[in-house]
Amino acid sequence: MKKTEETARELCRLDLLRMGLPENEARTLVERFWPVLANEIRQGIVVGEWPFTEAEIQSLSREYQALLNRRLPAREHQVSDLPAPTTGEA
Repeated sequence: MKKTEETARELCRLDLLRMGLPENEARTLVERFWPVLANEIRQGIVVGEWPFTEAEIQSLSREYQALLNRRLPAREHQVSDLPAPTTGEA
C-alpha cells in the first residue's frame, strides 16, 4: 500500500500542477484526493490495509473529476506541448 500511496500522490500532484495550480495549493489538494488515484491504481485489488470505503472513494472521485473538469485549460486533451509524432508515411 505504501508504494501505491506514493505513486498516487505524485500522479495527483502532477494532474493538479498541469491544471496550473501553484505547488502549495496542489499539495493541499493531494492530501484530499490521492485515494482516488490509489483506487484506480489498485483496480480493486487490496494488498494490506485499505482504509477507504467504496462510498468515500465514489464521493472523492466525483469531487476530483469536477475539480479537473472545472479547472482544465482549453487544451484539456493535449498531454504535452511537444508536437505529435510522425509516422514517416506520406
